[in-house]
Amino acid sequence: MYVNQHLLFGTTLKFLSVGEFFVNSLTIFANSIRETMTSSTAIMYAIFCMFISSEIMIFATFIWGYLHLRLSNPVVLAELNIEAYLQISDVLNIGSILVSIIMHRVQEGGNDETDFLMEQLFLVSLIFLSLQNDEYSLLLSYVNNYWMTLYFYILTGLHSLHVCVESVFVLIQSYFYDGDGSYRDDDFNAGVYWHFVEMIWIAITILLFLI
Repeated sequence: MYVNQHLLFGTTLKFLSVGEFFVNSLTIFANSIRETMTSSTAIMYAIFCMFISSEIMIFATFIWGYLHLRLSNPVVLAELNIEAYLQISDVLNIGSILVSIIMHRVQEGGNDETDFLMEQLFLVSLIFLSLQNDEYSLLLSYVNNYWMTLYFYILTGLHSLHVCVESVFVLIQSYFYDGDGSYRDDDFNAGVYWHFVEMIWIAITILLFLI
């Protein structure tokens, strides 16, 4: 009874063979890629917004779990390393300043310095990832000691993964154009994504250090 009511396989999906199911999924995925490659700018912005919305829902899920466990356990013995937090925050702030300059240059149409600023932003993201690597070097030793440690690594790990994606995105955009004066919407999107990553870090800061 539970299988028929609560599992996806208990629906009409059980009448499909495994091969047919995966072929249909592969066809839908291929058609989605083809539609994305031939879509207009408005549709691309819609896809970009849906991607960010899905990321917000992912973080909201783990944030809800953290709040549920944190507020139900008012006594938490946790040592805060303020110096490491300030270092990471300073790196993200530098990146945000660079992003603001890049977006301003894009809006003005001055693309001569955009590549150089994008490369600097890529270096800043690498510095951030190196600082986070120091945190994750202790992952195997302490991840199972306490629930707060586990959630710390989940939240900061998701955030670092987004910074890694942003760094790859920035690196690609740095060499996508050859300074031909094209209007660079992709640089604007990269800036919006970086500010989204910074907002996630602010939310993580409030959760881990203030609540």
